[in-house]
Amino acid sequence: MESYVRHGVENEQTVMTHEPMRMDFVEGVSPSMRSVEAVMREVAQSEVPVLLLAERGAGKKATARRVHDLSGRGGQPFRVVSCATLESDKLADLAGQAGLPGEGTVFLEEVAELSGEGQTWLLQALTRGNGNDGHSQGRAQGPARLICGSARDLEAEVKVGNLREDVYYRISGVCLRLPPLRQRREDIP
Repeated sequence: MESYVRHGVENEQTVMTHEPMRMDFVEGVSPSMRSVEAVMREVAQSEVPVLLLAERGAGKKATARRVHDLSGRGGQPFRVVSCATLESDKLADLAGQAGLPGEGTVFLEEVAELSGEGQTWLLQALTRGNGNDGHSQGRAQGPARLICGSARDLEAEVKVGNLREDVYYRISGVCLRLPPLRQRREDIP
């Protein structure tokens, strides 16, 4: 299985590269994580966009990968895009494509960091034939599936004008709030 993450390179930011070491999802034993995992299994069988909200270090990337692995796209690439380092030239490369590029799953890490130009691209990608209408029941065809993550309160970001409201509603088909690790110490291996 091929997978990707971002890495900094001297004088250049590479947005998507091969992942050198994969962090596996650790199933939780706490009641709060058991309920999150039940929703994860269910949402993995659809193509609806997923928004993961949690504090830094709570496992957003591992949760996104778990949803990907449980889905019909599990054998396809899982790519992580750091919105904080996504530059306009990378957006220009992506802008000409219909939907999200490639197959598999794209995890937008810290989606609140997307520039205005990035938000426009994302909205266009989601409205141009991405197939993420929530009615495909596990179909793993066409452009990549979208999972977004953030440690910020995105509703507050919308209210102050940092995140477009239409983008927020498009990316939050299912919103999963991951409990902080300090509230589920029994889940720490």
